[in-house]
Formats: sequence, C-alpha cells, structure tokens
Amino acid sequence: QVRAPADAVVESFDIEAGDLLTPGESVARLVLSSKLWVKVFVPENRLGAARPGEKVALAVDSFPGKSFEGKVTRVSHQAEFTPRNVQTPETRSTQVFETRIEIADPRHELRSGMTATVRLKNMN
Repeated sequence: QVRAPADAVVESFDIEAGDLLTPGESVARLVLSSKLWVKVFVPENRLGAARPGEKVALAVDSFPGKSFEGKVTRVSHQAEFTPRNVQTPETRSTQVFETRIEIADPRHELRSGMTATVRLKNMN
C-alpha cells in the first residue's frame, strides 16, 4: 500500500510495474495543492509592510490583468543578500528578508513553480 502524507496532486510517478522498491524509497512527487505559497525577498526599506497577517496582491504571467490574494505568513528575522536567482538584476545586491506568502486560489488556477509579482497592499 502506498500512502501520501497529505492531500496532494501527483506531479510525477517515478516507478513502473515490476520495479523493485526499497523501504523509504520515493515513488512519486506530490504537490500540496491546498497550500500554495510563494517565497519573496522583501528589501529592508519595505519590511514594515510585510508583517505576518498582512494581505498582498499577486499577479502571474499566465493570467494577465488578474489579481490573486495572499497573506504574509512568515518573515525571516535574519537579513541576507538577494539570492542570484531573483529575476531583477538591479536588486540582487540589496539586503532583503525572506518572506513566505500563502496564496488564496479557490479555483485552483495556479501551479507550483509559477513566477509571481507580489505587491504589498499597505505600501505608500
């Protein structure tokens, strides 16, 4: 019997009929569709707008003109330099705080791995 640790969507199935398995071996990749989230890097000068519980607006390229709602759930206590994989070259050398935002997607339109643009709602 194969059981998932939580309700999820099977993203990939890594075995075929007749394959030998070892205990604890991964057989599938799951996406927890009920808990979509995005990791953003908030610059120090905007940190006041990124408090847990604060609402944010998100946009993704797949749905032009559409806005999704999210909520800040965690803000790192430790500053870091912007990671290299951030897509805006002009901000890669600034001090930022890793921030996690849970996304409300009741129609299940979003997919894991999509790139999002996040707007903090209470910014001046």
